[in-house]
Amino acid sequence: MTGNNTNGSGLHPFALYRLYAWTIRRIAERGQLLHVFVYGSLPTANHRVRLSRLSHECPLPESSLLEIFRLVEELTSIRNASKPMKVPDGNYEHHLKLGTWLSTPQTLLQSDTSIFPDPSTFIPDRFIETDKETGSRVARYGELEPWGSGSAVCRGRTFAEKEFMDIAACFITLWDMEKMPKAHGSSRV
Repeated sequence: MTGNNTNGSGLHPFALYRLYAWTIRRIAERGQLLHVFVYGSLPTANHRVRLSRLSHECPLPESSLLEIFRLVEELTSIRNASKPMKVPDGNYEHHLKLGTWLSTPQTLLQSDTSIFPDPSTFIPDRFIETDKETGSRVARYGELEPWGSGSAVCRGRTFAEKEFMDIAACFITLWDMEKMPKAHGSSRV
């Protein structure tokens, strides 16, 4: 099978908003991002970010990001059968001819209750596991495939994830944000 994946282009602003709206206080209260920055006393424009710590020592923000991906990313995998094949499907068997195009919306997987219990609820620590070798709590993708899969997986996925985490960490640690009181039935950050 050959093919590609489509990703949502407007994810960054939306995901930043959701990260704030759902988890900012928990992340800040637990101090999971403060040790990532190297300060003299107060943060300045010249402070440095320890990116390795952000990647390896902050499971809650990373898990929150994965949960945001699961809830809002509407990736669609598109594949083309490069040879005739049979695909089992329960009691059925689908016969795909050479050149058959397939489209699979990942939303079906991301909302499957057998994989993600209570799929319509944002659970920020859904992707946190305990590493069997080190005993550390880590965020892992599990069954989630926000970057596609196979040969068509996004080649810039590591950079994109690190970029988002860097931006989120800067916002979280450098600016105080709080929820505004409800006005006309809605709340804003």
